[in-house]
Amino acid sequence: MRVLVAAAVAALVLSGCMGNAVTVSGQGYTSGTKTKSIDCGSTGHVAAGNQGTGKLSVTVTDGKGDTIFREGDFGAGQSGKAQELHGAAGTWTLKVSAGFGYVGQWGITLSC
Repeated sequence: MRVLVAAAVAALVLSGCMGNAVTVSGQGYTSGTKTKSIDCGSTGHVAAGNQGTGKLSVTVTDGKGDTIFREGDFGAGQSGKAQELHGAAGTWTLKVSAGFGYVGQWGITLSC
């Protein structure tokens, strides 16, 4: 049984089904910029959800430093979105800016 479990986990890891993820989030009043980085291959996903008042700006850069995702209008209200991303392998960076302030709850996840 242990051999089967170990083989299943190894297969998932090698297939890319178990990847890295980072999340930037806030609750209440948030201002300024938060940044997190992870190592990615050539494909990743960004998922975002927000509920509140203000404006969030989200960017993702790939291993070359090219911007592969930019959303500058997570505005007031409630919204969510997810998108597949393609870029150069290496260190990908998720950057979220709340500018002068965002009041509410929000979370942005970058996974590879």
